[in-house]
Amino acid sequence: MGKLLNEFVAQMETDQESLNIKDLMSVEEVEDWELLVKVLLDIDATHVAKDIKKISKFYNLKRWQEMSVLAFVKMLELMFMKSKPHLEALQESMEKMDSINPDISLDQDRMFG
Repeated sequence: MGKLLNEFVAQMETDQESLNIKDLMSVEEVEDWELLVKVLLDIDATHVAKDIKKISKFYNLKRWQEMSVLAFVKMLELMFMKSKPHLEALQESMEKMDSINPDISLDQDRMFG
């Protein structure tokens, strides 16, 4: 593990209530990190390509930051693939529950659905 990660883990293992990574980085590194956090927050998993086009247009990223964005996109893809069977099983369960009482409509104007 790298020095930065080791220092971060050491902070996590203390009794402090909050972590402060700004103590672990230079001012320039904090700015780079904050930019990357902002960029990753701009990515909506439902329209990745559109968001990456927007990011490429609006941000002047360094190559390592672009690689980090692509790694994040890959991570999202892998997480969706891993959770897909669980989501499908949940959908099946919901469909079974809906079939128990098909007369209930969510379109009705009710206080609680």
